Amino acid sequence: MGERKPIAMFAGEYAFLSNFWPEGDDGLSVEHRFQAERVTKEADKHAILTAATSTDARRIARRRVTMPIREDWDDIQVDVMRQLLEQKFAEPNLRRLLLATEDAELIAGDPWGDQFWGVDPRTGEGRNELGKQLMALRARLQ
Repeated sequence: MGERKPIAMFAGEYAFLSNFWPEGDDGLSVEHRFQAERVTKEADKHAILTAATSTDARRIARRRVTMPIREDWDDIQVDVMRQLLEQKFAEPNLRRLLLATEDAELIAGDPWGDQFWGVDPRTGEGRNELGKQLMALRARLQ
C-alpha cells in the first residue's frame, strides 16, 4: 500500500486527532489536562479543568497573565503531551481510528497560530510537534 495523502487539519472525520476532542465520562480533553499541567496554583488548575469546553480551557490558561507556570515547563511539556496522548488513545475506538490513518502524515493545522505544536495553515510554518507525537504513538501501536 502506498503513502496516503497527508491529514492537514484535525477536523471533520479527523477531529478525533485534535486535543480539543472530549474524552471519557468527564468530557475533558487533552487540552484541558495539558493546560492544567502547565500551572502551579490549584485554583488555576480547577478553573481550567472545569471549563465548559476545550476552547474555554485554552482561553483561561492563555488569558490569565498572572497565572504562574511551572518553571520546568519547557523541559517537560513534550513528555506531558506524550503521556496524555497515550492515555487518550488507550481507548479502543480512538486507538482504532488512529491506526486507520495508516501511514498518512499527520499535520496539526493550528488556526491559533501555535507553531510549536502545530502548523499555521496560512503560512505552512510550524514544528508540528503534536503531529509528530501522534505519528510516533501510531507507530508504537502498530
